[in-house]
Amino acid sequence: MQRFEPSMSEDLEKPIKKGTICAARFSDDDQWYRAKVIQSLGKGEVEVQFIDFGNYEIVNGNQGDLKRLPEKLLQYEPQAKEASLAFLKIPKVSSDHGAEAAKLVQDVALDAVTDVIVIDQWSNGALQVILFPTKGEKDWNKSVNCKLVQKGLAEVQTSDEEEAPAEIKSWFDI
Repeated sequence: MQRFEPSMSEDLEKPIKKGTICAARFSDDDQWYRAKVIQSLGKGEVEVQFIDFGNYEIVNGNQGDLKRLPEKLLQYEPQAKEASLAFLKIPKVSSDHGAEAAKLVQDVALDAVTDVIVIDQWSNGALQVILFPTKGEKDWNKSVNCKLVQKGLAEVQTSDEEEAPAEIKSWFDI
């Protein structure tokens, strides 16, 4: 977005439509990023998802926080991908273990360089991954997925233990 100049771009036309790809100003750093309109909340407020990072924010279209993107910036695929940890059943965040599991993942992965192995992709595009806390690590027993099982914060979930990948066979014994 370094090539984006907000003063040279038009505000989004009203009514602002769900699904519109645009530029939105992020409140934490006052910078502009590519975003997708999730919903209009009224009084100019719009929920957006920053498509290259995955985070959400409410911005105000009436205050010039939403702009049209130039065509050249619309041609790139979103860089953020939805993903979940493969082979695991994790409790909901609203439960005690779910909150603890979320904190473990956040402590390892937020603002860090990590590695993943993509295991599968669901029909909605979401990825199933093995998450490693350090770049270059490939031992599945050192993955975040395995750590969650070791700490009792997740259960191994596969359709059949016999058909599970060899890399997770030891997880069943934890």
